[in-house]
Amino acid sequence: MPPVALAALLCLAPQAPEAAPTPLARTADASAPAWDRPILADPKAAPTQARAPRMFRDHGVGPTIDTTERPRSAFALDVDTASFGLARAALSRGELPRPAEVRVEEFIEVFAAPPSQTKRGSAPVGIEIDAVASSQRRGYQVVRITAYAHQRAPRPVDVVVAVDVSSAMATPPDLDDAREAVQALGGALTRDDRLALVELSSPPEVLAPLATPPSIADLETATGTLGPAEAPAMSEASLEAAYDLLRSRDPDRDRVLVVIGPGSLPKPAGADPRHAVWSLARAANRRGITTMPVGIGRGFFDDVLLGGLSNAGRGAYVFAHEPSDTGRQLAQTVHAPVVAHDPVLEVEFDPAAVTRYRLLGFESRREPAPTANGQPHAAALRAGGAVTALYEVKLREGAPIAWGQVRLRYTNPETGKASDVVRSLDGLEAGVALADAAAPTQLSVLAAAVAEKLRASYWARRITWSQLRERYDALPEDVRAQPDVARLGDLLDDAASLEDDGTRRVPGRTGRRPFARQPVVR
Repeated sequence: MPPVALAALLCLAPQAPEAAPTPLARTADASAPAWDRPILADPKAAPTQARAPRMFRDHGVGPTIDTTERPRSAFALDVDTASFGLARAALSRGELPRPAEVRVEEFIEVFAAPPSQTKRGSAPVGIEIDAVASSQRRGYQVVRITAYAHQRAPRPVDVVVAVDVSSAMATPPDLDDAREAVQALGGALTRDDRLALVELSSPPEVLAPLATPPSIADLETATGTLGPAEAPAMSEASLEAAYDLLRSRDPDRDRVLVVIGPGSLPKPAGADPRHAVWSLARAANRRGITTMPVGIGRGFFDDVLLGGLSNAGRGAYVFAHEPSDTGRQLAQTVHAPVVAHDPVLEVEFDPAAVTRYRLLGFESRREPAPTANGQPHAAALRAGGAVTALYEVKLREGAPIAWGQVRLRYTNPETGKASDVVRSLDGLEAGVALADAAAPTQLSVLAAAVAEKLRASYWARRITWSQLRERYDALPEDVRAQPDVARLGDLLDDAASLEDDGTRRVPGRTGRRPFARQPVVR
């Protein structure tokens, strides 16, 4: 049966854990596609969210696939990391994040990195593969596949920062976070770069023209004039004015629009205004402009809009839980030139070697991936960047050395031509203990397990927070000293304390969070 036809038959059905075999295909709701169903916060659930809803899409949890039914797995790579910041923000409020807020691939992406030593080949990208025995599924191996881009010299960049000052940003800490992120970004740019600051109001106001990055004092003065509007301020017209500041095209400079805010839009009757904003970002990207959303918002928050804006503009979507650090990371990102557009990872498992597999995360990006009303699933891999994917695979007894092959498909932005890189899934040793695996593999597996636990995945039902903490403590000391890894340790402690004490709070839900039921084919 073709993959598209098979996907159309799938839905979510409750099943007793001991009675059902491992599911064979992805899940979806029978009445409405999971990827098209917004998740609204209960306004009575927590004081921090009493003003407005928080919009997320529930993409479900990936199943285990039988290779006799579908040996090929393909998905668009994701360079976003917003989910990790959103989870940290929820935990800092004393709440567990909603399952829809947690995307496994974005937790893993925080820690994805190219190999420490790479040789520049004819292709601008490469693939690294490793394997380790699964710690939670007996008889399974976890295969780590990292797609990476070789380093290149940084390029000067024009950056326009557009700050949403709508009523959704009326909370003083939100505006303070926006100011802090802008100042950190401006302070990290070089003398060859140029920066502009735009207030997304009606009409939009240019607070600092596109010019050599202003001094810290001037930037503090410009951001100090940001003030909340009376209504949603982000619109097609206000964003178009921000894009217009980047209309001059210089082949020696990159152009980036950074959109900061909760993603508020006016809600007129008729068509969803998000579609027009996504179309605007797509059109700007065709002119060479990248769009990078930075989520900020303790009240109203539209994750759907910001994620779609990132996809349409081939940018990276982040959530500014630590605004200064976010601004510095943005400056580092925008300096790296794009080397691959629309990267897609395609894995072909050999049924003679692999009986079943499961891709961890990427539920919204599978190919053929569902799209909601034209929302694209696109990304760009930048020089020095990397994306990691994890597969759980079950090998046949006496499996051959080669388990299949991996193909990284992408479009070369310089030539516009499709290209690919192919690696064989061979030379991997089955049964390697997690403690003996390479540090990047240990870290990726841990990040994925934490995300699975937070989103109450069926596949993480037997994992305890103490076990995850033991895995964290087993990481090499120099790895745990890295800032993002230390943040993961803090996240672990915060989540464990909410589970263990009597004060834990899950928005819109009381009592212990149940794990998702096992997805099966109806």
